[in-house]
Formats: sequence, C-alpha cells, structure tokens
Amino acid sequence: MSVPASARDDLRAYLSIPLILWSRISRRRERIAFCTNPTGRFELYCLEFSNPRPEQLTHGELSRSPASGYTWARDDSKIVFGRDQEGDEREDLFQVDLASHAIEPLTRARGAQQYAWEFSPDGRWLLLASDRGAEGEVRQMDFWRIPSAGGRAERLTHHAQEVSPWYLRNAYSPDGSKITYAASDSPNPKELCVYIADSDGSKREMLHSTKPGSQDQPAAWSPDGKSVAFSSDAFDRIRTGLVHVRTREVGWLPEGPYDEIPMEFSLDGRQLLTLRSAGVRGSAAVHHLESGAVTVSPFNMTYRGEAGFAADDRSVVAVRTASDRPYEIVRWNVETGRCESLWTPSLGPLSSRSFVPASVVRYPTFDGQTIEALLFEPPGSDRTAPRPAIVCIHGGPHWQWSDEFDSTLQFLVSQGFVLLLPNIRGSTGYGAQFRDLILFDLGGGDLKDVGAAARYLATLPGVDPRRIGITGVSYGGFMTYIAMTKLPEVWAAGCAEAGITDWLKSYEAQLPTLQHFCRMLMGDPVENAALWADRSPVNFAHQMRAPLLIIHGLNDPRCPILHARVFRDALLKQGRREGVDFEYLEFSDEGHSSRDIEQSIRTVFPMYEFFRRRLSAPSAANPP
Repeated sequence: MSVPASARDDLRAYLSIPLILWSRISRRRERIAFCTNPTGRFELYCLEFSNPRPEQLTHGELSRSPASGYTWARDDSKIVFGRDQEGDEREDLFQVDLASHAIEPLTRARGAQQYAWEFSPDGRWLLLASDRGAEGEVRQMDFWRIPSAGGRAERLTHHAQEVSPWYLRNAYSPDGSKITYAASDSPNPKELCVYIADSDGSKREMLHSTKPGSQDQPAAWSPDGKSVAFSSDAFDRIRTGLVHVRTREVGWLPEGPYDEIPMEFSLDGRQLLTLRSAGVRGSAAVHHLESGAVTVSPFNMTYRGEAGFAADDRSVVAVRTASDRPYEIVRWNVETGRCESLWTPSLGPLSSRSFVPASVVRYPTFDGQTIEALLFEPPGSDRTAPRPAIVCIHGGPHWQWSDEFDSTLQFLVSQGFVLLLPNIRGSTGYGAQFRDLILFDLGGGDLKDVGAAARYLATLPGVDPRRIGITGVSYGGFMTYIAMTKLPEVWAAGCAEAGITDWLKSYEAQLPTLQHFCRMLMGDPVENAALWADRSPVNFAHQMRAPLLIIHGLNDPRCPILHARVFRDALLKQGRREGVDFEYLEFSDEGHSSRDIEQSIRTVFPMYEFFRRRLSAPSAANPP
C-alpha cells in the first residue's frame, strides 16, 4: 500500500466532522446542551428547540476530551461543568451563566474526581459524585453536596461498595426530601442495590435488591414521587422495573431480546423513556404506562442513550447516528413518528457518499458462543486484490461496538483497510451472562474470541490472511498487548493505545473507582495474585513476534503511563530495537486518549502510517 500524498489532509477532514457527546435536555425541557468540537476542541453548546443555531457557551474552559457530563440549574439559568488538567480527569467544577456567559469556579479540589450531578429542587444544593475523602482514608466514589454557590462539601453516602451513578438521571425526589442511588454493603464488589436516604444523607435504607449479587441501579423518580424507575441484570437480559417507594412493590416492564435501561419519565408521569440495546443496534422506546403500549424510535442511537422528553411530552429529542451517518440532534414525535433534524453538523469537504456503512456479521468462537461484529470493507474489495485487515477491540470491557459513526474508522476504510469490530465476551448489549463471562477470566476467553475474529477475517475473499493487525484503546489496548504476546503467530502488526500491561504494578496508581472495577473483574490482587500476573502482558513480552506501536498519555489516570513504560523496557531488555521491532509514542499533555482534533491527528496518523508500512507486504507471521 503506497501512502497517498493527501492522507494527512484526508485524516483532518474526517476528524473535523464534529462529534456530539453528553447531550442533556434542560430542566424545563425547552433546549438541549451538548459538547461538540467544530472549533477543533470540545466546547459546551446550547440549542433552543425553536432556533436551529446552537450557541457556544465555553471558549477553552472545558476539558479537551470531556470524561463526564454536566448539570442544568433548576431554572435553566446556568450549567455546571468540569475541567481537568491535561486529561488527568481530576476535575474542578465551574458554572456558566446562560444570559451573560460569565464563567465562575465552584470548587478547588485538585486530586479528586468529581462530577456535577444535580441541583436540589429548591436550588440550595449541588449534588456531586466524587472520590474525594479525608486524609488517610480509602477513597471511593460517593455522593457529596456543596452549596449551589460553592462552599464546603458534605458527604451524603458511604457503603462497603462505592456509589455507581452512571445510569442516574434524577437522584432527588420531586419534593427534594429524598435521594436515591446505587451502592451496596455486601463484600461482593459486583453487587448494587437501590438505596434511598433523606436529602442530607441520613436515614439511609435499601429500597430494592432483586437478588443477592445482582446490579440494580436507579434512573429516575416518577413526577409524583411515588416510585423509582431502575434497571436490573437479575434476569440475564437487563430489565426495567418500577419500585413503589412506600410499599416496595415492584412492577416490571415486558422483557425482550434486548437490554433495556430506563432514562426518564415524561412530565405528566404517564410515559417512561428507555434505551434498548440489542447487540450493535440501539433505540429509544417510550412506554405508555397506563395502556402498556410501547413506541420504538425509527432511528438508531448509541449505547450512551443521549435522549430526553421535550416539554410537550409528545416528542423526544435525541442524538441520531449510524456507522455511515455522522451525529445529529433530532426531534422525534412519538405520536406521528415524524423525525426532524434540529442540528446537523457540517461535513466540511466530505459528503455523505464519503462514508462506508458497516455490515453486521457473526462468527463462531471456541466454546459454541456466537460473536457479533461490525465489518467495514473498502469499496471495490474483491478476491483479485486481497487487502490488509485490522481487528479493532473496544474499550471497557463492559462496553460495546454499536452502529454509530466513527471518523477514525471511516478514514482507515477510505485508505484501503478492512476492519472487523467484534463484540467479544464481556461486551454489553447481549445480557448479563455474556457480559460476566470475563469475570475472573479477563484475557482468557475474550482473547480466544479475538483469535477467532482473526480466523474469521482470514476466510473472507477480500482479506490477505498474512496481513492481519490488531488495535484498541484502554481495555482494547490491553487486549492488543495480550494478543500480541499470547497469540503471537496470528498477527502481522499491532497498535496498543492507553492499554494495561501489568495489573499488579498499576493497582495502587489507578483511580479508586478503577481499583474497585479491577477487584470486580479479577478478585483481590493479593489473594488472586497468580491470576493478575498471568493476565499481565508484560510477563509474556518475550513471546511477541510482530512489530508493535505503543501510544500512551502521560496523565492517564485510568491506565497509568507505567504500563507503556514497563512494556517498552521489557522489550529493550530482551534486545528488541525501538524503531525496528517496536515503536513508542508518549504524549505529555494527554490523558486516557483524546478527542481534541489536533491531539487526535498526532495519534491516529502515526497509527495509520504504522499499519500502512507494517501491513504493506506479507508478514513472517503464520496465517491464522
């Protein structure tokens, strides 16, 4: 493969297509805020439903790669957001006034993660999810509150297992007297129960647990304050339930071949909006609670489920996307089914014809499971000119590839690469049993699923089986490292970004919430030290055959920089040569990867160049 002279310009054109992240409808449900990057870096914008032009609210004050959302004031007069330092995800909170655009700091808590979650109904308090804590204390994610104008933080929750706020839309009851949240007092780090407490954190009690060990997570209070919508994985497929606050009685929405997570109630309380995730496909569903009828969106959504009711209770505002369709904000009339675009970002020099749709494929793996994947094939792929291929592993591991737009993938396809995106075991969207197959087996069965992905690619007539690479970020980076060392005969090249190479050595350097997650995945690091060591790729670096590109940010709090450095040092100790056997890139102003356009270009272009060079001719690796 020869490098086109315009490849870097082409990459810039693809990466300049704006993303839309963390969209949140205002409390009065008349406008929506979201993060997007048409200026080259992420900024916070606000769009009134009656005005097609979004208003830019920040000018450099937002994190370059936002790792959390933000929250609206109850009167829609301001938004509180977080900003970190060079991607370290230790955020201080700021508020922007929507009338004057003045921005003021609210907290100065360097060294702690903190996410603005919700203002109390009376506007006096701001609820935070934070891992701050007293000196010498074992830190974990808890709920705290501060006065809405800033001030001393008060802890509201503390359990044996940390708070999991990620599905929670409305923690406060409508009258502000109570909060609900997910946590557990069980020694099992996987368990989550629905708790309820007075708004000052007192009188905490369990509201619901479907069964021991299940993950039950609240999402929203009903407008009358009588019930809480929550999700549960107790039935394999994740289901939505409604628990009555006084009687503790639970009613379940009908189950189906999808995971379903509640998002929010309509203002009149007669409808409940949920996100349905069925493998790579996602959709919004409106449950009409009195009749039992369900209306499903005619468009695809991401696993993040960025949607909410508008003030009329008859329409839903959401982010629509597909593998060949960039993100846009749409308004879906639930009654008529009509879907109109509220804001569509510019494609710049590209057009909709520039994008390749992914096809959904399935392949068998070692234990009888079937793995679903997205397959991108360049236009004109055929038997006469087999192309190089790359297996792309998602992050998480409890995440998934979904039918959504990814400008990096589209660029790679445009340059002639075949891409396979498998949802290997551990992925979401396929039920709790499939998700939990990796517990105490991380880097085991999932690695075999990755090997099966390469074997599947080798059967395609348009793929050269001698030129298959692998790449991934975060958990995908870990899988790249362990695939290159434990399945060395399969790959012609690999690129690991922000990956883990030494679980034991990094444990103390990780964020508290990531330590909790690691214990859930692999058990106690002392009691299960043998497993932690066996799944650490650095211990098998000597087995690597094919060239590897290592990319890592110095300020990464999730997968600290030591992972890249210890693996590099292990290769050097064995006599491997940098620039020949492996390549190494470390960025001093970046955290856990970046979506800032300039930072993305300096990461993606070297990856593209690496695969172009390393997969340009048949490798010494054996075909899978």
